[in-house]
Amino acid sequence: MDQRNFQSSNFIKPLKVVHTAMTIGCLFFMIIAIFLNSFENGLAVYGKSFSLILTYFSFFSLALIPLAYFLFKKNVGKISATLSLPDKLFLYRKYYIIKLAMFEGTFFFCNVCYLLVNAKYILFIALMALIVLFMNYPNRTTISDDLNLNDEDFNQI
Repeated sequence: MDQRNFQSSNFIKPLKVVHTAMTIGCLFFMIIAIFLNSFENGLAVYGKSFSLILTYFSFFSLALIPLAYFLFKKNVGKISATLSLPDKLFLYRKYYIIKLAMFEGTFFFCNVCYLLVNAKYILFIALMALIVLFMNYPNRTTISDDLNLNDEDFNQI
């Protein structure tokens, strides 16, 4: 990446926009799912065995959240300290978006299961994934801590 064209606003603002868009999209989807299932039986049309399978898969999808953190830390830890700051930030952005996508995947899977099964506890799992997504808002301090940046690099972002 060209060092001369690097501006911190070109790095942090897009991450914040992506995060905010994902969070708002998830929130709207959850509101629509709750509205659709507020009618008598909602969209739940499947039998007990299928509902049970979807419920189990919803609980298993929670494993994606710690897996996302693990993979993110593992991949960010591999970023070489010898790389230039723009290169570090480029790789960081890639891994950060993958982490957010895993949170969002858990959320959407649980919401679809909620639409199909109409079980409130599945909605609770989706809400937990939404909270985790919301809590991972990017800021300079978190980025600096994740990348182990020195003071000079921290001041550039």
